[in-house]
Order: sequence, then C-alpha cells, then structure tokens
Amino acid sequence: MQQRSDNIDENSVLAPVAITLCCLLITGLYAYARYVYFGPVVESKIPLYISNKAISWSSVVVLSSSFAIGPLVTFSSRFEPWLRYRRPLGLIGLWLATLHILVSIPIFNLFYYTGFFNLDGTLKMTTELSMLAGALAWMVLLIPAVASVPSVAESLAGRSWRQLQHLGLLALVITFGHVAWLGWHGWFVPADWFGGMPPITLLSCGIIAVLMLLRLCARLAGKGKQ
Repeated sequence: MQQRSDNIDENSVLAPVAITLCCLLITGLYAYARYVYFGPVVESKIPLYISNKAISWSSVVVLSSSFAIGPLVTFSSRFEPWLRYRRPLGLIGLWLATLHILVSIPIFNLFYYTGFFNLDGTLKMTTELSMLAGALAWMVLLIPAVASVPSVAESLAGRSWRQLQHLGLLALVITFGHVAWLGWHGWFVPADWFGGMPPITLLSCGIIAVLMLLRLCARLAGKGKQ
C-alpha cells in the first residue's frame, strides 16, 4: 500500500511472505514463553488466545515495516531494492489485522479477558475505547488497501493517491491507542512481567513510536521518498 510504481510480482511477494512467517514464528514463541512457560496461561489456550497475540503483534510489525522502508531510503540507498516490498507488506499487514479480528471474536468473553469487564459483566470504559479504536483503525486501513487496486489507483490523481496511502499511518496511530488502552497499566510494573519479559502491548506501541520517530527524522532531513 504505497507508491503506484511498486509493482507486485512473484519475487516481490516471496520476501514479504517469508518475513511475515518469520515474524509470526518469533512473536509466537515470545507469546508462548511469556504467557505459558513463565505465565499462568494453560496450554489449551495456545490455538486461539496465544496465537492471536502473535497475529496482532505481527500485524503491527509488518505494517510498520511497510511504512519504514521509504524513510530508510532517505538515509541509505541500499534500501532502495526494498521499495517494491512496501505494497505487499501493507496488504499482508491488513490481512493479519483482519485475522486478528476474526480470531478475537470467539474468545472475547469474561472467561478469557477477565480484566476487560466490570463485575456486572459489562465492558470497562477503557475496553470500549480500545475496541472503538481497533474498529476505526481497521476501517481506515481499508482505504489505502482499496486505493491500491490497480483500477482504482489509475483513476486517482497522483497527489490524491499518495494522501490516501498515508492514511495507513493514521491507522497505526489509532492502533497505538487501541493497544495502549488495553495494557498500559502493566507497562510500569516490571516486577509483574512474566519471566521479566515486557508486555506485547508495550512492544507493539514501541514499534509504532519508533516508526513515527524514523519518519520524523526523515522529514527533517528534507530529502528522499516517504
């Protein structure tokens, strides 16, 4: 979901797919170690509960990677070959976000996420805000995805098309809120981190923050492609 010149062919898809699979493996192992091996989660919750953590985290990583390539090119031309991976990475990130939503539906209840609910079974306000932010982020992310369809992209003026693509950054900012509202209260108590491993919510927000800092530095440099 980037420049119209980012053509998708077999070679430009294989690398993003491989990156995504590696990301899912690493985040899955991290989630298992933190919540099952060191934490209180039973192994019967691995198929959905634990895997969903890896899926959601990977979605943030892949989407952020898509928007990090452009700024990296401004600092080093060695990243230019990666420009063709931006669009596949963006679309894969959207796919992972959609999968995260689908996997969350059957387990989003008081038994899996006790801390999200009040004693009367209703959602806490922070949970409602997080769910609203998540829904908004997904809807906003759909816009650059649709704009990446060749027939749609060809009908848009270059400036309009680029503005639509940058909505993906807005989606990531909203995602920051979605994630932070769920887990910020556990960020500042390292003694409660299972196995001393930082919460996935903290790591996800950290990735988005680093991306925004990178793009800011690239803009201040006043050169290159973003």
